[in-house]
Amino acid sequence: DVVVNALNESVDRIIKKEDDPTRYTVTRIVRKYGGKIEFVTDNDRRFRKISTSDYLFEVGDVLVAKRGVFESVFLINQDGKRIKVKIVN
Repeated sequence: DVVVNALNESVDRIIKKEDDPTRYTVTRIVRKYGGKIEFVTDNDRRFRKISTSDYLFEVGDVLVAKRGVFESVFLINQDGKRIKVKIVN
């Protein structure tokens, strides 16, 4: 029973976390020296792309930030495309 209760509590925490995602809208895409790309959002958050995919978000995309393993962060747009990013500020 202790194990089942612990599992239920952690599932409840995950569901609560997923029910209240933070949403961002891309307002600018900044290309930095060395090929680094940053997405600037409507509340002035900056996310630097660190994934190796060629896919980029576009201005106006609505994004949801999700945590991955080992403190990684993924941004997912309205079409379900995801990019691994680093939070700059």
